[in-house]
Amino acid sequence: MLKILRKKGVMKRIIWAIVIMIVVAFGFGGTLYLLNDLNKGAYAGKIFHQRVSRDQFRKAYRNTRIQALLRYGSDFQQVRQYLDLEAETWDRLILLHEAKKERVRVSDQDVIETIQAYPFFQKNGQFDNTLYQLLLQRVFRVPPRIFEESVRENLVLRRLLQNKTADIAVSEAEAWDVYKRQNEKVQVSYVLIKPDDTSQDATIPESALKKYYEENKLDFLSPLAVNVRYILVPFAENVEKTTPPSPPSEEAKNAARQKAETITEELQAQPDLAAVASKHGLTVKTSGFFDQEHPNLSLGWPYPVLHEVFRMDPEDISPPLETPGGYVLIQVMQKKEARIPAFEEVKDKVREAILRKKARAQARQKAEQVLEALKKEMAKTKLPDFAKAAKALGLDLQQTPAFSRGQYLPKIGIAKDFQEEAFRLNEGELSPVVETEKGFCILHLDQSIPADPEAFQKKKDEIMEAIREEKINQFINNFLTELRAKAQLESYLQPPNES
Repeated sequence: MLKILRKKGVMKRIIWAIVIMIVVAFGFGGTLYLLNDLNKGAYAGKIFHQRVSRDQFRKAYRNTRIQALLRYGSDFQQVRQYLDLEAETWDRLILLHEAKKERVRVSDQDVIETIQAYPFFQKNGQFDNTLYQLLLQRVFRVPPRIFEESVRENLVLRRLLQNKTADIAVSEAEAWDVYKRQNEKVQVSYVLIKPDDTSQDATIPESALKKYYEENKLDFLSPLAVNVRYILVPFAENVEKTTPPSPPSEEAKNAARQKAETITEELQAQPDLAAVASKHGLTVKTSGFFDQEHPNLSLGWPYPVLHEVFRMDPEDISPPLETPGGYVLIQVMQKKEARIPAFEEVKDKVREAILRKKARAQARQKAEQVLEALKKEMAKTKLPDFAKAAKALGLDLQQTPAFSRGQYLPKIGIAKDFQEEAFRLNEGELSPVVETEKGFCILHLDQSIPADPEAFQKKKDEIMEAIREEKINQFINNFLTELRAKAQLESYLQPPNES
């Protein structure tokens, strides 16, 4: 089968350093728990009222793994923890069942051309059979026949979905609507009625505070919080600080990384952060409690580091994690799970919430009154003048720059309801009262700047293709959801025990 890919021919000289680099980049380590550790019994599960044997599932899982390696390439190691290969395997089996039902086929030539086109099987732009054999052995860890059949399956699934989506089309009118929505602009004037915060000294009976707390407990939920101690291994010592700070050299980064790795090895033998830090002339610092909604930004840690912290258990010590200032080794001291605090703990917050809610209700009521007053004032002149009416009523008039949807607006921010109302308005028309985070607004359309039809024609094909891809993705999601429902999957597998 596919013998053209396996002919030995004249052996070419392989640069082993390149091969090793590819193996390291792909780095598919570890064994597949499902290949040797399926739940006891003859079957892995059931789809479409048909039993799936353990052997069938093993093969499908293996091919799913190969597909993931082909899809992500050198990024596989970074994304593997986020993949659910078991779920993808069941989806693969469900789709293959549908493809068999619809008699989808691919030729040997299709498989050959697909494999020969993979760049990691090529040398100097040409398919290299020796490199192919070596990478199958060292990276994919399967014989050629199995790899080629996995590619055949992938092509079958691709053709099934291509057949299903072949009739999906996009009209020029659809593309214009999308382009217009993204590129048309408006400019509006508005008045903003802010909530009055002068009532913060108002007295609220404790019974009212408790009643509000009982009815809105989830509003006061305390998210997961941690208190950590850590060692920072800086990229460079005694370096003059600059603003903005200059990035560390590769030499400084490598030196810090090596030192952090040495500390990590010592912590494995002696998990005493303070003792090991002292040995290396470093200081153990403490963060204090911080939560996922209010991280301790003074630490200067990027999001991936903070994310890792919240996944750790108490007493765990992290591996070296890179930050802008150096490598940190973190130990979780205490962890507070998400909880609803007792009333006494959040009593002041309850009071603030009640006063804030009351102030916004009063602001809305005032804004409705202002709207009616503006309409009456504008009706006094033959040509309604929003600016003149606002001035006559002593209102503070604001104006936006010309903006498109989703654009940040000075003094307003990104306010979806404000923007949607602005684009809905006709010239000279007043909006109803629109709520924003800052308060309540009344808008008046000053000018509308339409999208440019000539510019659209230049981008039309690109836009139509993007819309079609989006439609295809949505169709495939819906199609697979329907197939899953029809399959009525029953899995007999035990979850993996992965570290």
